[in-house]
Amino acid sequence: MKIPAESWRKIQAIIRQYPESLKLLREWEEEVLHASMRQKAKDNSQTEQRALQLQAEYRKRLKRETEAVTAAYEKLTADEQKVIRLRFWNGRSVTRYELMLDANYSIRQMQRIVSKMVRMVGVDIGELHPVRWRI
Repeated sequence: MKIPAESWRKIQAIIRQYPESLKLLREWEEEVLHASMRQKAKDNSQTEQRALQLQAEYRKRLKRETEAVTAAYEKLTADEQKVIRLRFWNGRSVTRYELMLDANYSIRQMQRIVSKMVRMVGVDIGELHPVRWRI
C-alpha cells in the first residue's frame, strides 16, 4: 500500500531535520537547567506567557518526532542505518547511484529501507494509522 505523497514529504522532512532537531532540544534542556538555577522573576506578561506556551507545545512536538526517529533508527540493522545516514544525514546532496555504491545495496533495496523507516516514524508520530502500516 502506498503512503500518501503529503505524508511521505512530511515524514521525510522530519527524518531529514532530525540532527538539527536533536541539537535544538539539547540546547533548550540546557537553557531550562540554567534558568531554573537563576530563578527568574514570576512577573510575566500575558504575551510572554502565551509565547512560552507556544514554545512548550513546539518542544513537545519536536521531542515526540525526535523520539520516533530515534526509535525507528534503532530498530534497523547496522547496514540499514548506514543507508539512512547516507540518504538523509550525509550533509551533501548525493545521487541514487552514489548511494548505491556507498551502501552496497541496489536502488530498489534502498527504497525499501527508506520506506520502512518512513513507515515506522509515520506510525510513531501518528501521521499513519498503525493497523494499515504494519512493519
